[in-house]
Amino acid sequence: DPILPTTNTKKKAPKKAAATAAPTPAATKGNPTAVAVPPLPHTDSRFIERLCIQCSTVDSAPGSVFCGADCVFQARARAPALMALPHGHYMFRTIADLFTQTWQHPTNRPTIQYIYVIVSTEEYDRMYRAYRAGVESVGNFLSQGLNEGNEQFRWHGTTRECRVGDPGNPSLCASTSCPMCSIIRYSFDIERFGPRWGRFGKGIYTSAVSSKSNDYQKTLQATDWSSLLLNNVVIGNGYHIQSNSDTLLQPPSGYDSISGLPGQALNYEETVVYRNDAIRPAYLVIYLTPQ
Repeated sequence: DPILPTTNTKKKAPKKAAATAAPTPAATKGNPTAVAVPPLPHTDSRFIERLCIQCSTVDSAPGSVFCGADCVFQARARAPALMALPHGHYMFRTIADLFTQTWQHPTNRPTIQYIYVIVSTEEYDRMYRAYRAGVESVGNFLSQGLNEGNEQFRWHGTTRECRVGDPGNPSLCASTSCPMCSIIRYSFDIERFGPRWGRFGKGIYTSAVSSKSNDYQKTLQATDWSSLLLNNVVIGNGYHIQSNSDTLLQPPSGYDSISGLPGQALNYEETVVYRNDAIRPAYLVIYLTPQ
């Protein structure tokens, strides 16, 4: 049951399934921070590629980028690693559309040029799955037509010391202080939050708005390219808030995350989790820096 990017499902995956369903955000009445994404049409594979990105011989499992457990296992043998997602792949289009639809700033809207699937180790994914299952056991989100644990996609912008993901540079750098490569290798670590101020306290900050996360990304080397991470996040029962609450170390009792809504302190949505196992990076996206 590896955590690899797939589309939304309302039913639990069978125990022997090759890959679980990672979140495609869907708008619901009880979830004002969700992002509506139209369902993929049934399109002839001659026009939209559906081949497994590992073996390139068999169609991917529904909603996945891999055809089955064997290819997932082979991909994990190189973990942590990046695997290029072909431009013609249906998942490339899904992510590119999400990026465009959630760009809300009044600036030029860039177009994603490269997307990489982040393949992480089984150990890191196992801890994430366990947390997600625990949140689901309390909240019963599947019965509400949501993903397990109310898992959704969220964007995150961070610093690249290197140019990982730029054209011709798909490898992680060797620096132990590069935030981007560290997240890809080891996922998020709340202890790296440091002494800085946080609107909703010491947590891991993401957003449903791609342009907001773009404000937080930067590359320390000269490049024409920008980067964002698209992450799987266990939202669970989100606590909606509009005012600053900068002393938080966890959500209020009975909640699993903070959903900062625009209107008072915020212009754009923020989602904050307070446990490392509540989030895993799924994709690295690369686009020309907006002018």
